[in-house]
Amino acid sequence: MRYTWNKYDKRGINMQEYVLDQTDDLWQSFAHQIAKVSWNAGAFLAKRMLNDQFSDWERVIVLRRRPISRLLCGG
Repeated sequence: MRYTWNKYDKRGINMQEYVLDQTDDLWQSFAHQIAKVSWNAGAFLAKRMLNDQFSDWERVIVLRRRPISRLLCGG
């Protein structure tokens, strides 16, 4: 199940927030995008996502800046 909503940061920039679980149709797509980020934890998180290493109660939170993606993730 996915929860999605729009937020605005303090500069008024539109951000979409996604709260994803493993059953979400965007899970794989975001995992591949997360694998490409420059910080080391991105590769680790993406690997766990792609190898189904999340419990049923765990979620990944993604903030995406519109129109350009800025992936800020937490698991």
